[in-house]
Amino acid sequence: MKTLYLSDEEFNILYALKRKSEETYLHSLNVSRLSMALGISYGLPQDELRTLGIGGLLHDVGKLQVPSAILHKAGSLNAEEFRKMRMHSANGELLLKGKAGEKNESVLNIVRHHHEKICGRGYPDGFPEKHFLVQIVTVADIYDALRSDRCYRKGYDREKAFAILCSDGGINRSIVDRLYEITGPVLQSAAGFQ
Repeated sequence: MKTLYLSDEEFNILYALKRKSEETYLHSLNVSRLSMALGISYGLPQDELRTLGIGGLLHDVGKLQVPSAILHKAGSLNAEEFRKMRMHSANGELLLKGKAGEKNESVLNIVRHHHEKICGRGYPDGFPEKHFLVQIVTVADIYDALRSDRCYRKGYDREKAFAILCSDGGINRSIVDRLYEITGPVLQSAAGFQ
């Protein structure tokens, strides 16, 4: 992780997330890895790959401020719990700007906007997401969340996860198609992807 040039404070924040929720920490590692793999497949330059890697690692750090009882709740969230959970993206941006002194606007955009949709249905701001790097992390985030076992459900198999992704009109379908290609059966075993 240090090879991605995390600052000491960013590293400490990520470590605090690991201590709070191993599940969220592992999810963040997967999102970073998938985002960078997508970036490589698009031939993105090194600085954008670095942004994808760091943005993927840090995208959920705002969950440090979500009460553990909500973060690990086995059942459905009520309206107030859901409101608190949805605040994690904006809280993550504030945490990184303040405590970590993050200045990379692209990383901050990823952290704040990874739940925005291209149609404007997302949160926290509810505007159409146009940044390609954010769209990449969004797809990687949703895919890994669908594939992973959660406290409230078992993870879906690859085909079911992609069926759900393809039915989501709020994300970039070309990125979904690219992710399908790079997580295919041959590449999957060679690269360690799920």
